[in-house]
Order: sequence, then structure tokens, then C-alpha cells
Amino acid sequence: MKKLLFSFLALFCSVYVMAQNQGTYLVNYNDSAYAKAYVYKKKTSGYLIYLDVNSGKPSYNMGGGMFNVNYDRVNGFCKIDTVQNFLYKFRFKGNTLTTKLQYGDLGWGNGVSPNFTAKRLTRKNPLYFNSVGTGEKVYFRNVSNNGSF
Repeated sequence: MKKLLFSFLALFCSVYVMAQNQGTYLVNYNDSAYAKAYVYKKKTSGYLIYLDVNSGKPSYNMGGGMFNVNYDRVNGFCKIDTVQNFLYKFRFKGNTLTTKLQYGDLGWGNGVSPNFTAKRLTRKNPLYFNSVGTGEKVYFRNVSNNGSF
């Protein structure tokens, strides 16, 4: 009975914690450089995280994209890509999101860092984001489970 109660509490706590992380996060480095993260809680488990990062003046190089993020016992919330060979970690603490590329290369523009800590702007599950480069409005409900849109 104790084992069943413990299992239920552990499951409840993990679902509750995951439900608390959705929202929009932002860090402004100066008047033109920024990193923005849209964290969408999936109906099943995990998140779709869309990143929009810009190096600012004078080049305005960009980086970002969609990451299908799930919980890994060893690495926490992360995207492990065995094809492109990278490990990208996402750490939620309070009202902040910290991203850290552990190894590999995301192929972003010169001077665009995948490592940042952003503060949460909203707690609502975002409905859409504007795609980096095209500016097209993309709704999370239309994004496949593997993160393609």
C-alpha cells in the first residue's frame, strides 16, 4: 500500500511540476540582442520548445528552432539528437529557464549562443510563435510530435 501511495505521489508531483513550466520566457541582452523561448506543454508528456535567438547589432545573426523535449533520468529535460549528435539541456527553476548545449553544434549564426537564462513573461501555454526567418505564425497544435511544422 505504501509503495502504491508513493508511486501515485511521485506521478502527481512530476505532472504538476511539468504543468508549471509552460509559458513564454525572454532575456534582453541590449537594445537589439535577445533570446525568447515559447514552452508548450504537450498533451501527452514533455514540451515543444521553440527558440528565437538574435545576436543584435550590427549583424543581427539568428538562431533557433523547434525542440521536442522530454524528461531523461540522467539529463533532466533535454533534446538528445543522435543523428546530428548534440545534447541540449533545458532547466526550469522558479520563473527562469536555463538552456545549455552540452555537446555538438546547432548550426546557428555566428555569435548566436544557445546558452542563456531567461525570465518567464507568461504562464499560459502559448498558442503559436512567429517562425524565425519567415515570420510565419505557426500554431503549436499543428506541430507534429517530432517537432516538425
